[in-house]
Formats: sequence, structure tokens, C-alpha cells
Amino acid sequence: WTNQSNAFLENYIQQIKCASTDALPDLLEQVPTGHAMPKVEVKKEEHSSTPFMSSMAALSEGGVMEKAKHEALIVQQVAVLKQQGMWSLKRLPKVKEPDKIKCHWDYLLEEMQWLSTDFNQERKWKKAAAKKLAYAVAKVFEEKEAAKRRQMVEQEKKLKKIAHNVAKE
Repeated sequence: WTNQSNAFLENYIQQIKCASTDALPDLLEQVPTGHAMPKVEVKKEEHSSTPFMSSMAALSEGGVMEKAKHEALIVQQVAVLKQQGMWSLKRLPKVKEPDKIKCHWDYLLEEMQWLSTDFNQERKWKKAAAKKLAYAVAKVFEEKEAAKRRQMVEQEKKLKKIAHNVAKE
């Protein structure tokens, strides 16, 4: 960047910011159409330390003048729409987009989603079934242990009864 280019650019940006909507077409005519800014390599230190230099480097690649013209044109269009009462500062209501025609990829994604939920449900079902089976197996073993204890208690009662009858005789 030369000092002349920097001065021209800063002056032009300042004029765009301060210009009324009537003066914008005049500003566009001031910009030379074939004016090309030289490309500048920005070091990391400069890029992070000065935001002005980083924005200048970003604008130099796409053409500063074209971007400035485009920005001025947009500002002018907004001003015209405001004058006509067609530019609102309020948020516009959402418009429902038309339904998209499904393609193979959409069907594939739906199938993947369904399969994912199916796997999750099946995993939950298997865990619940395994839990029920584990409780059932534990219950069977507890019942066997209880049956063995009852049988031993009954056998002891029988032996006591026999011993009691033998003692009476």
C-alpha cells in the first residue's frame, strides 16, 4: 500500500459513512473503475495488533473499490426502500418453505434414524429381559434353598416324633 492509496481509501470510506442518500450516486462516480490496489502481505503481528490493517488486507484480495461500490449501492437501495415505506426495522415473519422432494439420501437418512432408535429400543428391551431372567433364576435358587431347609426341618420333626414315641414305650 502506498500512502496515496491509503489516504484515498480512508477518505472514500469516511465519505460513504457520512454521505446522505442523495450524494451516494455522486460518490460512486468518483471511484476510478480501473483503480487496482497492490496486494499486501500482512504479518501475523500486524494482523492481530491492528484491526485496520487486517481489514485492509482482507479487502485488497477481493478488490476494495468493488466492495465499496457494492456497499454504497446497498446503502442507497435501503434508503430508497425506507422512503417508499417498504423497509421495516422489525423482524419479518417466517415464511414456510415449500416441501422438499425426497431423494435417495433423504430416505437413507430416515432409515438410519429409524435403525438407530430400533437398536436403542432393542438394547433396552434386552436389558429388561436379562434383568427379569436374572431375578427369575435367583428366585428359583432361593426356592430350592427354602425347599431344602423345609425338608430338613420336616425330617427333624419326624425324627423327634419317632424319638418321642420310642421314649414313651
